[in-house]
Amino acid sequence: MPCIRVFTTVSALLLFLVFRTAHAGTLDGGNNAAEDSLKLTLSQLALADGVRLSPGNSEFSLYIPVNPGLRPEQAVFQLLPAPGMSGASLWVESGGRIIATRETGNDSLEWQVPLSGATVRNGLMELFFHFVPVEEKEHCITDQATWVYIDPGSHIAFSAVDTAAQPALISHFFPPRLERVQVYTDKGWSRKQVQSFLDLAVFLARTHVPTPQIIPREPGAPLPGRLSPFERVVIIDGGRTGTFLHRNGDLPAYSVLRLAPGADGMTPRLLFNTSHDLSATVVTGIGDPEGRIPANPTEASGRLTLAALGYGDLQAKGKGSMSIRYRFSQADLGGPIRRLGLRLAGTHSAIPDKAEASLWLRMNGSLFYSQALEGSEFDLYAPVPDHLLQRDNTLEVVFVYTPPGGVCEPGTHPFAASVWKSSYIHFEEGQTLPGGFMRFPQAYARGMEIAIEPMDLQHIYQAARLLAAMQRTTRSALFPDLGQTTGERPLLYVGEKALSEAPLQIAPFILRTSSGEELLRFEPGSDFAALEAWDQTVMLAGPVSLASRLLDNALEPDGWYGITGDTWLQGTRGKPRALSLL
Repeated sequence: MPCIRVFTTVSALLLFLVFRTAHAGTLDGGNNAAEDSLKLTLSQLALADGVRLSPGNSEFSLYIPVNPGLRPEQAVFQLLPAPGMSGASLWVESGGRIIATRETGNDSLEWQVPLSGATVRNGLMELFFHFVPVEEKEHCITDQATWVYIDPGSHIAFSAVDTAAQPALISHFFPPRLERVQVYTDKGWSRKQVQSFLDLAVFLARTHVPTPQIIPREPGAPLPGRLSPFERVVIIDGGRTGTFLHRNGDLPAYSVLRLAPGADGMTPRLLFNTSHDLSATVVTGIGDPEGRIPANPTEASGRLTLAALGYGDLQAKGKGSMSIRYRFSQADLGGPIRRLGLRLAGTHSAIPDKAEASLWLRMNGSLFYSQALEGSEFDLYAPVPDHLLQRDNTLEVVFVYTPPGGVCEPGTHPFAASVWKSSYIHFEEGQTLPGGFMRFPQAYARGMEIAIEPMDLQHIYQAARLLAAMQRTTRSALFPDLGQTTGERPLLYVGEKALSEAPLQIAPFILRTSSGEELLRFEPGSDFAALEAWDQTVMLAGPVSLASRLLDNALEPDGWYGITGDTWLQGTRGKPRALSLL
């Protein structure tokens, strides 16, 4: 049986790729700062499935946001060991120092870890877990029988301290952990103020995991009387941009920000979407860091390094099959793409006599390249067949190592390999995906127009939810433009009536198969909402309450990742229906 150990560090950068969040669809009117607001569970930190430590995943980094005015006091981890496991050692490091150790058998237990010695940098506290089973020194073991599970209900407790200081930059106003942002206006929601609101929604979706709920309030509504440490207030009016209100009743210090849209309505966009000095949880795709791979002039010009995707030099170590995974979307590459190729380079340990090692590449689960490994380095170019490309992609670099004699024995030297972050993806512009939702948001990557009719709070909120859901799937910033629609750029439309060119109108219809079998019927007088995608347009139309219910159901639990086909319909009862009509 192969004995594997793959070292993976889950950082705030990688969390961007895999965790998705949806929010309730109605505008609430109150504040719900609860007594336990100074606790964060693993579920709230986008680890809804908990953490599983095993011989193949024996190290894990947990990054915990620490907001201004909060101090981490204690972590309480609920540990569930594998049945029948003889025992294991666990320890936690922070800032290079061990802050807690624990021995475990096969009984469930609660592990309380004081955090007074933990290190907080740039608003994040790292807890680095190590897992070593007692059997490891005796013989090769497998992941199936030896593991410890950390329950997602485990939590980190904080205490409040009055040390908040005025942020040096507006982009630092929003703390690392943010659950809700309430947005107010002084007199009304003008087009410029709605543009600022949409820009803010896109910014927060790109920079915070999970995405906070952003709520537009009625013009002139009073500010909330109370906020939790994980909430902020933004006022969009004619005041001076960047004015932080130090105290406002019982609100925490520096929890209110004023924004002025400016004469052209672009000020918030310049402050947020084009700012490079963002919070510690931001993933950027800026520039192309110096690499160790020379450019190949015969390759296509479109190129993005693994470093620009947020990955460092990743390593695999062990015996048997070891995988390193990279996730990226077509929108990350700047739009619809085809003819994708991979230039991968790295190093690996020397291969002993009578041992064998090879490298395999899989795209979205399908093997498309393999080669034997020799010496101590590899540098390869592998084209990816167009039919393997999807909207959201997973590249697996698999190292397969068989020790001399094919046996995993005590004392056998493991295999180690590293993929350089200067490896890159190259591609051409083009379309390989069928029509419908799978073409979005990459269709919006080079610009988009927004139309909201009527421009009331509910429809503004629905547009922001759709934008945030799509932004969550890509590192590339979306730039919604609420100016006059020209038909020259891709469009997002939110309104009560369907566009005249929509394939399905908000009117009674009967849907039948080519053989005449009835699939769906909406009688005269029955209401429904529709979410449709065709050509370069996404449209949400129908009664506002049904459209909100459609978004609630369609975006739960996987956000835009769960949107497939080209049409979703929500009636007055039940769940929405997902269809492919085009």
